[in-house]
Amino acid sequence: MPPVRRIAWLALFLSACLGARADIAVVPPAKRVGMLEDNYPFSFRAADGTMQGFAVELTQAIEQVMGLRFERVTGPTREVHAKFAARELDFLQSYARFPEREHDVDFSVPYVTMTGALFVREGDRRLQSLEDCRGRRVAVHHGSLGETILRRAQLEGSIYRVDSVEKSLLAVAHGEADATLVSRLSGLALAHHLGLKNLRVLEGEVPGYEVRYCYAVQAGDRELLAKLNEGLAILVRTGRFEEIYRKWFGHLEPAGYTALEVTMAVAVGLVIALLVALWAVWRLRRLQARLVRQSEEIRAVFDGAHDGLLVLDPAGAGISGCGASTPPACACSAWRSPRRRARRSRRCSGARRISPTGWRRRSRPGAGAASNTRRPMPPGGGASRSGRSAAPCWSRWATSASRCAPASSCSSRSSA
Repeated sequence: MPPVRRIAWLALFLSACLGARADIAVVPPAKRVGMLEDNYPFSFRAADGTMQGFAVELTQAIEQVMGLRFERVTGPTREVHAKFAARELDFLQSYARFPEREHDVDFSVPYVTMTGALFVREGDRRLQSLEDCRGRRVAVHHGSLGETILRRAQLEGSIYRVDSVEKSLLAVAHGEADATLVSRLSGLALAHHLGLKNLRVLEGEVPGYEVRYCYAVQAGDRELLAKLNEGLAILVRTGRFEEIYRKWFGHLEPAGYTALEVTMAVAVGLVIALLVALWAVWRLRRLQARLVRQSEEIRAVFDGAHDGLLVLDPAGAGISGCGASTPPACACSAWRSPRRRARRSRRCSGARRISPTGWRRRSRPGAGAASNTRRPMPPGGGASRSGRSAAPCWSRWATSASRCAPASSCSSRSSA
């Protein structure tokens, strides 16, 4: 191989090696995060040896959404805090924020805020408030907010130091301490996890005890702090944070409703109300159409009927709905067939009739006008010599009818 070609291949090989080395150098190193093994429910080591807890899952979610790489460093609370103070760790995933710590580290936005409470043994009525702890042993772990609250209240003589919150609850349950000062929600969750049934929480809040759990980074590490805050904001907006929180604390708090759930419930209610209103309108229109159809059917029955019923006024004033000028014979024959109408008309022509003046007039065939006499109508409607009722024949025939026709048809047909 010629020397020139050999030199070219050597230069190409060196450039490829340098490029690969540059690519390797671009990848940032993983950030070291401290995880506590005895801080249930935030972080603890499970029976299978894996790290679990609310803060553990929260850190994993931030690592995924932000594309970061974290190196987990686990250990007891005192050991992990000591490494962080020695700057061997880049950040802590669950660190309570209060003024005494703010000058040493930088905190992220709080992702959980809890109030403090006193846990005592069941049946112990000596302690009802923080002031009653004077002269008693109150278990707190070193450097915690509980220890700071006791020092502020000038109760240094009551401090009983332990290594973790778990050991403080066990100390109270076993009688080694009279009380412990921890956050209410985490204390309840830990007592439930450990199966400690002889502990109770005192009513009321401890003044000044408000635990705000945050991510804590080394002072001045603004870049890492910004990425952690951005990851928290993304988890909150996507609802992933709420899922993780409900998984670990949902059984201790009353179930709440998210904005999406409230919106969906309101939308479903409006849809149901709209459907009910549409059904009511449809039902009303159907009833109206049914009433119109029935009225038309009834009208058609009366208009096409050959028989009818005359409705008489109960006071005896005459035919209801017929005019005073309507002849009785015509009124009688208005609801009969043509053949029966003619027959009834002939029979009514020689019947006794009641004059409007209250006199009874008798008409004889072939007699003149002078032969007609008037007699006063006897009380009780009068009777003929043959014993028959003096009521006109058209009223008797009318009352025997089985159907009724409107009064208007009486007038119309009689006039016809």
